[in-house]
Amino acid sequence: MRSIRKIRKSVWQELKTKFEDGSLTGTVYNVYGEDDLRSGTITQRPYVFLLDMGTQFDIAQLPTIIIEVDTQNTVLQLGSDGTFWCEIKLHVFGRDRGERDDIASAIIENVKSIRIYDYSVSSTVVLDTQSLESDNSGNIWYTDQDELPQSLVEEGSLREWINLSSAMWVLRTSSS
Repeated sequence: MRSIRKIRKSVWQELKTKFEDGSLTGTVYNVYGEDDLRSGTITQRPYVFLLDMGTQFDIAQLPTIIIEVDTQNTVLQLGSDGTFWCEIKLHVFGRDRGERDDIASAIIENVKSIRIYDYSVSSTVVLDTQSLESDNSGNIWYTDQDELPQSLVEEGSLREWINLSSAMWVLRTSSS
């Protein structure tokens, strides 16, 4: 399994666990994924969809968090490929600005690191890299509110969207 998929799956699992046990927002959420979206699962409130980048969804599936991961291999010393640069974006969509901001701030305040697991080693989950931790002090997430084109602002379709971003170096083990 490639590093980018391991990271995306680990982020998905971390958020799912925190939403389901109530440690993220103080409320226990039902968490749905892409399989639930495709099969037309009937959702029960409170809920959130956690989806990979590029997954098609409609307004009936809000609130939704889209997980986007990008990595870049960078050699820091001669003959070493043990480190790579990782960027994670969470695109948080809510039914309204309040819901969007509540979910985004819960993630910012409560997700301080994410463990990356190696899902390709037998059937057990093995820690693959160090926890993702920010280069700056405090939270690993920062908000990235893009300016929307006027046509989208007028339409209102993307007003309840905010990006949470995180970027850091990750040490790779030999199995990556």
